Amino acid sequence: MVPFTRQSSLLVALSYLVFLAIGLYAGLMGVVWPSMRDGFQIDDDAYGVLAGATTVGSLLVIANVGRLIERVGTGRLLALGCALGGLGYLGAGLAPSWPALIALALLASVGTATVIPTLNTYFALHQTAGRTSWLNAFFGLGATISPAILSALLGAGATWRWGFGAIAAVYLALGGVFGLTARRWPQPVPAEAGTEGATPAPQGRRTLALPAVWLSALLFCTFTGYETSTGQWSYTLFTEGRGISPEVAGRWASAFWASMTVGRILLGWIVDHLAVEPLVRSCMLGAVLGAAIFWWAPLPWVGLLGLIVIGLCLSPLFPVLTSATPQRLGTKHATDALGYQMTAVRLGLAAFPALGGVLVARLGVSSLGPYLLITAILVVVLNEATVWAAAK
Repeated sequence: MVPFTRQSSLLVALSYLVFLAIGLYAGLMGVVWPSMRDGFQIDDDAYGVLAGATTVGSLLVIANVGRLIERVGTGRLLALGCALGGLGYLGAGLAPSWPALIALALLASVGTATVIPTLNTYFALHQTAGRTSWLNAFFGLGATISPAILSALLGAGATWRWGFGAIAAVYLALGGVFGLTARRWPQPVPAEAGTEGATPAPQGRRTLALPAVWLSALLFCTFTGYETSTGQWSYTLFTEGRGISPEVAGRWASAFWASMTVGRILLGWIVDHLAVEPLVRSCMLGAVLGAAIFWWAPLPWVGLLGLIVIGLCLSPLFPVLTSATPQRLGTKHATDALGYQMTAVRLGLAAFPALGGVLVARLGVSSLGPYLLITAILVVVLNEATVWAAAK
């Protein structure tokens, strides 16, 4: 770890700002989707096409990010990623048709997929677990404020396109700052040292042969998919399924991301003093309880309570399970296993919300409650299977 000098503070601050921008998009989509869907005259299951396209773009980058860091350098790669993301979101905000929006969203996803693993690699090598937790908290902060802002704008008669324009402006500004600070970033780690994305060595193939690694990847895929599905579809469930006004539903959707943000901020202070397995199990069971409350919801505010419980209980899972990978799967397998887990995360972020859209289109918005509960239970099962397989 590098000392927390003035230069290190600057790099960490810039990292937090770009994760804030990434979170803005995550929170925005749940609010703008109904307007976007109606404007392009498409069905809810079309969301799966958008998610699939952005996943393809992301995986192409994630598979090669180690080589890109080594050849381009961390600072320049971050500048390039923000520039691509900004141009993609700007184009998406101006897109005249649904196919055009998909193509431009794919470009934006390439930019975002360049930034996220590059910063995760930097934090894994040069920063503490607490700062990594706060990095994810800034993602939650962005996802918290965007639904409230966008729902207010939509309620005032603005179009959903303004949201994409605002995010594009943030990305492009950060791209310029990353370009100016490119020489301040640490030199990239050679691929031979095990950077994520390097060509798999024999050790990487041995890691991939372990059942615990596959189960761990499925676990990451599922709990991040559960998280994103909750954030994506809660606004639609509140407005179209439970008759809540768009302004109130926007604030309630923000409450989900806010609870995750608060949980991660608190975690940053105490994470090094907690036992991993009891924390993970209790949080996963709490997320099951939250999903059950969210589905049951005899009164509207009970649904909000369930949403907050889900957010608080999910908040520790990504930073804690990422940091615990060497402990769970063994130090010699950790680097390769982390790469497989991050790839699974990208798949989960697309597949689970897309499945939610299919269910809404085919079975109605009321299917979201049981869908989230079943997914939460699957998270618990996969976690126990991972622990069992890792102990063999």
